[in-house]
Amino acid sequence: MSTLRKKMCPACHCVCEHVDSYCQQCHTSLYHAREIDIPAPLPTYQPHPGERLIVVPPSSAHVDEEYLNLFKRPVLYRTVPNYHHTPVHQRLSHRAVRYQRMGLMAFFVACCACGWSFVMTVSVFMGWRFGWMPPPALTDVLVPLGYALTILQLGATYTAFCARDHALYLADMHQKSLAS
Repeated sequence: MSTLRKKMCPACHCVCEHVDSYCQQCHTSLYHAREIDIPAPLPTYQPHPGERLIVVPPSSAHVDEEYLNLFKRPVLYRTVPNYHHTPVHQRLSHRAVRYQRMGLMAFFVACCACGWSFVMTVSVFMGWRFGWMPPPALTDVLVPLGYALTILQLGATYTAFCARDHALYLADMHQKSLAS
């Protein structure tokens, strides 16, 4: 909230401007007057013709504590759930992590097999020869084998992620059964 710096007349206690040398009402010197900060006035409201303007004065009424407590948020005291410490829940969570790792490894192997097969396919199609490429007799076997390995690994990835989701589902069901 912005404030304005004013001076208070020591004689009549009138609030005067900060730059005034003398009080506008009693003409007392404001050289040793106390300086105060007052809130800046709000923008004025211009009523339409015929409209009555009602000003409600600010009040500093005190409200009792019981009324204020109606609006306070309650403090919740919760204990640490103990289902994380049961062997069943730990076994299921470890199993879900293991399936997650297996799925990520299967996906990595599928990407490598697909990339290797694709590079060999493009190399044979373009007629390129590299030192690391197998002889042409083996290329006809290894390229379809690489694509088959890719499809097999994608299936393994899907199976591992489904097993992970099932283990997490069982852990959630176990948690809910202990909570109720």
